[in-house]
This record gives sequence, structure tokens and C-alpha cells, in this order.
Amino acid sequence: MNDLLSGLHLYEIVLLLLGIFLFIILSIGLMYYIIKKEKIKQLFLFYIFPIVMIGYPSIMEITVSKDRITLKKKQEELLNNPNDKEVAEEVQELTEKLEGRSFTAEHRANISKSWLLLGDNNRSTLFAEKALEKDENHQVAQGLKQLAFVMEEASQPPNEQAMIALAPGVTHRMLTKEEEIKEVSLPEEHKELQSFLIKRLRERQD
Repeated sequence: MNDLLSGLHLYEIVLLLLGIFLFIILSIGLMYYIIKKEKIKQLFLFYIFPIVMIGYPSIMEITVSKDRITLKKKQEELLNNPNDKEVAEEVQELTEKLEGRSFTAEHRANISKSWLLLGDNNRSTLFAEKALEKDENHQVAQGLKQLAFVMEEASQPPNEQAMIALAPGVTHRMLTKEEEIKEVSLPEEHKELQSFLIKRLRERQD
């Protein structure tokens, strides 16, 4: 039940439940009218209200579910074609559309993934943290947060610590950004994201 309502706002869930309740009440009333052999024509008019109350949230949930499926497909397309600006725009449009309807850890992690693919590391971190608020052990969200942090660091000028690590006589070595990305633990289905980010790093260096 929670999965079915995961894309709805609270007022839409309330509207749906009230619609179902009203529909049941009207159905009981209809049975009563039939037993008493009363006219039922006027009663049918009242069915418009629960139908609308049930129909609107249901249509919204179907639309949201469809957008989520489309977003995942577009994410895959962008992973395979990083320079496709049209696909990137579609990913951004769908991501912005679904931001306000992402209430579970999984959905918020997927929004985080979109922003990471689009190069917005701060927003990626934000939604990874929101996912972790829902489930602190969510592996994907943890990995996305780490990746976003590495990519944000990589976009900044080298800091003093990095310069010291490269200085002559230093015995230890800091991991390169590519190595840090490879070190991040992600489920197998998200591993290609690491290759995508490493390729982006190399393009920046070139």
C-alpha cells in the first residue's frame, strides 16, 4: 500500500481515502434504497464526488510512476551517451518534475543520481542526504553522497594538503580522484556510474 501511494502528497492521499469512504457509504445507501424499493436516480448523482476524489490521486500516481520509469531509461541513455545534450535536458526536466514527489529513500536516491549525472554535485549531495534521513543504511544513497563529494572536490583548485602529498620526500600518497571513485561501494547495477564519472574527470583534464 505504501508503494502505491509513495508518489502522492498528503492531501492527495486524504482525498483518495475520503473518496473510497464516501463511495462505500453511497454503495450501502444504494443497497438500502434497492431493498426499500426507493428511487435511486438522485443517489447516482452523488457518485460523481467519490469518483473524482478517487480518480484524481489515482491519475497522478500513474503519471508519477510513468515519469519514474522514463527517468530511469533516460539516465541509462545519458550514461551511454554523456555528451547528448537533448537527453541531458530530458533528464533534468523529469528530475525537476519528480523532486517534489520523491518521499522514499529509493526515490530520493534516484533524484540524487540524476543530479550527479548532470554535474550538479551540491544538489546530488542534498538528495542523497534526504534519502539517508529516510534510511541511514541506504547503500546507494551513501555511495552517491561519496561520489558527489569527490566530484565536487575535483572541481575545486588543488588544496594545500594535496600539494604537500605531491611534494618530494613525502612517503605516503593520497588517492587520486579516479581511485577515490573506484573505492566507493555501490550495488552492481550502479557500477557504470563510476565509469561515467571517471570519464568526465578525464575529459576535464584534457
